[in-house]
Amino acid sequence: MKSKDELAKLGKKVLAIVRNELYMDMPYLSRPIGNLFDVMDLRTGSIGTDGANVRFNPSYVCETYLSRPGKLNRTYMHMLLHNLLLHGFVQYPNENRDWDLWNLACDITVESVVDSMDIEGLRAISSDFREECYKWFGDRIRTFTAERIYRDLIENPPDGDMIIKMQSEFLLDDHSFWERENKEPDKPPINDDIKEIPMVNLPLKEVWEKTAEAVRLEAEQTGSETGSDVGRLTWNLKLNRTGKSYRSFLERFMQRREVAGIDPDAFDLSYYTYGMEMYGDMPLIEEQEGREENRLQTLAIAIDTSASTKQKHVKRFLEETYSILEGKDMFFSGSKVFIIECDDRVQKVITLKNPSDIKKYADHFEVSGGYGTDFRPVFTYLKDKAASGEINELRAVLYFTDGYGIYPSKPGNYESIFVFLKDEDYDDHGVPDWAGKVYI
Repeated sequence: MKSKDELAKLGKKVLAIVRNELYMDMPYLSRPIGNLFDVMDLRTGSIGTDGANVRFNPSYVCETYLSRPGKLNRTYMHMLLHNLLLHGFVQYPNENRDWDLWNLACDITVESVVDSMDIEGLRAISSDFREECYKWFGDRIRTFTAERIYRDLIENPPDGDMIIKMQSEFLLDDHSFWERENKEPDKPPINDDIKEIPMVNLPLKEVWEKTAEAVRLEAEQTGSETGSDVGRLTWNLKLNRTGKSYRSFLERFMQRREVAGIDPDAFDLSYYTYGMEMYGDMPLIEEQEGREENRLQTLAIAIDTSASTKQKHVKRFLEETYSILEGKDMFFSGSKVFIIECDDRVQKVITLKNPSDIKKYADHFEVSGGYGTDFRPVFTYLKDKAASGEINELRAVLYFTDGYGIYPSKPGNYESIFVFLKDEDYDDHGVPDWAGKVYI
């Protein structure tokens, strides 16, 4: 009987072969492979990842490699994708989340990505049931992500037998280690097989966020140079980006102005008190009757109301905007937010002067228009209104859309930001270089 050390060495040797084969087929995986360290863990009967390590049962690894080596390669890729797509980095505990359905949604997502990749070492004959599952979700979801599939499982629940059959079809690894990811384990040591510098000073989730972006860029370049089909991989990595928050974008457009009120930072209480004590009712310093603050001045929010935009998505965007603006005093007395409803033309323009106006607008919003999308009329409208003096000091236009439309060729005299719902279907490929993108 082999000792524990011998079993660990044997398992690591097999996994080293798997890693090398994946690396030879997909060199852009060098960094995520290098993020993980192999650890024998007899608490599992198979294999799984906690984000820092690949934790394996040596019996499972060796037996699978001998009987079905392609399955082990696929399982390793399956685990890499879970980490790259941040599937394990959800908040524990979360009483509102059905963890069985979440795990299933994550497995379906990564398997759909692997199935889309024309890689010899990952190929497997797709079962009729698997194809039926993809079609079942695909009738409602254009691009698979774990969040979208999970929400669809909640809104359109299959029966219990169907769930069990799906779990059997798509499960490859042990997810029980995911809870450890949320407790920020020690940073992964470097894997000797891949010479990369680990990001030792970053939280584990941020390591994978940066790794995912690096893989996306390198995979896109590799695909364009070799003609490889990496579209679904790079698209999922793009959808999973966090980027700057919507709140940070809104705060960028605040202007510094003087407002009425006492400025405690510019008032020295000691001089005031000394004067009152020495001269009775004559302070040596008076309170300043104004103070400078950063607040929104003029902002335009364009809302794509074309046929491809759903009313519930617009309401989510407006509610998110309201929740940010009402949380702090962000409006001057003369602040204005112009809401522009548009599809292939400007349909309606509404002027809002305080956060409560945004809330009322969101509560009563209904999609109008419904034609195709052309972003250019909004920019023409803003240019004309600025020339006539009807809109002054415009800092930015936030254009909420799914991205399917015609973009302008030139920017206006303000920042242009296209806003997408991160967990919904959108196309951001056409956004011009001079415009920004934010995913909420």
